[in-house]
Amino acid sequence: MTEIYLLEQLVALAEYGTLSEAAEHIHLTQPTLTRSMQKLETQIGVPLFERENKKIKLNDIGNVVADYARKIISLENEMQQSAVSLERAKHIMSIGCIAPVPIKEFVPILADYCSSKTLQSEVKDEKYLLDGLYANQYQMIVLNRPIEDENCLCIRTFSEQLYYCFPPVDHPISQQGVYFSDINGITMLMPSEVGFWRKIVKEHMPIPLHRF
Repeated sequence: MTEIYLLEQLVALAEYGTLSEAAEHIHLTQPTLTRSMQKLETQIGVPLFERENKKIKLNDIGNVVADYARKIISLENEMQQSAVSLERAKHIMSIGCIAPVPIKEFVPILADYCSSKTLQSEVKDEKYLLDGLYANQYQMIVLNRPIEDENCLCIRTFSEQLYYCFPPVDHPISQQGVYFSDINGITMLMPSEVGFWRKIVKEHMPIPLHRF
């Protein structure tokens, strides 16, 4: 069975091209790296290098093995991350949300049902939340749209409303509703932590607001 550290050293050699460069970047002496590559060749059972004038470089087989080594290392990292996430999920329930308001709604409810776990929550953008869900970083995420995935249970919970308050004399809006174009450029205050609303406001109200 090939040891992972040998594969990591092989990948370093493939990336940096020479024994001296690879050894420097992975903090080994050149003789130590040379012995490791000799050991790897023995374990694989075929020559992986071309040797000339005390220098070595990967041959065609060595390049193929290096590609497999990258995949193996990536899978090992994924395995470790999944194991840590699953163990963590036994004691901690992580909630990711695209805006702060739903967290205030969900956390008290979940606390009653998950009294044996520590609840933690954070506001992130959609891509970060989806990546975290699929990587078992979150047990639940809250988005502003449904996702099409048969492996996920997606339920609409509630809608969020925003209110804009202004003195009657400064009434800039028709009775039909409030539109971004109506209030763009008007001096106003907006909380800095508003999740996905920040992007929407930035797109529709390019004139800066006073934030707090």
